[in-house]
Amino acid sequence: MITVDAQPVDIVFTVTDRVSTMFLVPIAAELQRRGVRVGLITNLHGQPPPPAIAASLSWHADLPMRRAPSPVHDVIDLARMARLLRRARPTVVHASTPKAGLLGVLAGRAVRVPQVVFQVRGLRSEGATGWSGRIQRLTEQLSLTLAHTVVLNSASMGRTAVASGLRVPATARVIGRGSSIGVDCDRFADIRSNEVTSLDADADAGDSPDTTADADTVTLGFVGRIHTDKGVADLIALWDELSPRYPHLRMVVVGGADPTDPGSLAPEAAPGSTARH
Repeated sequence: MITVDAQPVDIVFTVTDRVSTMFLVPIAAELQRRGVRVGLITNLHGQPPPPAIAASLSWHADLPMRRAPSPVHDVIDLARMARLLRRARPTVVHASTPKAGLLGVLAGRAVRVPQVVFQVRGLRSEGATGWSGRIQRLTEQLSLTLAHTVVLNSASMGRTAVASGLRVPATARVIGRGSSIGVDCDRFADIRSNEVTSLDADADAGDSPDTTADADTVTLGFVGRIHTDKGVADLIALWDELSPRYPHLRMVVVGGADPTDPGSLAPEAAPGSTARH
């Protein structure tokens, strides 16, 4: 599951799923360039780390975390996370995404990692109601309270958290103007307004959807997990209302469902869309 040499790593990143490692690629590369030993704990589904981040890692661990709450599995995964961190002996744990954020913060504090950072990339509790919402807010509050340092993706994320009843530490910070990893403007400099370019870097060019569009075409685009929490149901409702009235309207969905999460929707759930997953 993990290969560790006698030398401890400097920082361990924890995200719930290998797809979320895309948030870490430029950060890990820059740290590695500066001589920092970088580690990663995530659910790799038995696969190696994605090529984009693999070269920046000193070691990695495959921990089969689940996105959805699962008390029995979560307790087991917490014990495994703590054991991995105890072996790796990092100076910093950087925990993000809801499940890995919680487990990373709890395990990091349990094994006395000197600095535990919790990055709020989003609030899972926003789309949850009833007992599910209460549990989600409790887990988010635990992460916010127990982390040594809290980083918010944006100032609005902090305001949303406070409005939902969460207590955000006064020391929480937004780096720059806020972003997970920033935007490479040069990559999109040559894209004309009537073109659609896939953001799925792992896909083959032959899998690309038909992006031919005339000058009158208006495209609604969605990039992300196809999940109720992401507002996909609202997007579908919007499409159902607008598409009969505007023949030059189309929708492109870039993403996929999470089979471990009951809130996921099939890509085909978006009627009239060109689904890429």
